[in-house]
Amino acid sequence: MKELSIFIDESGDFGEFSKNSPYYLITMVFHDQDNDLSTNIKKLDTELDNLNMHNHLIHTEPLIRREPPYNNLTPNERRSIITK
Repeated sequence: MKELSIFIDESGDFGEFSKNSPYYLITMVFHDQDNDLSTNIKKLDTELDNLNMHNHLIHTEPLIRREPPYNNLTPNERRSIITK
């Protein structure tokens, strides 16, 4: 039997505009469990290492809101993490 996994994550605020969190982001991942993702995960880990993100965890809410541990990153550095 085929199995489809669905992961949904949201980050941001629907409230009034704030310069600290101007965006609202929804991420959806659909994964057919018959497809091996290990190569993709290794590639992501390597790309995060190249961005000095050695713990390989990305928390979008503090990333978007410029909160720790992302508060000292430039907009381009944060954007690079999001696009990975």
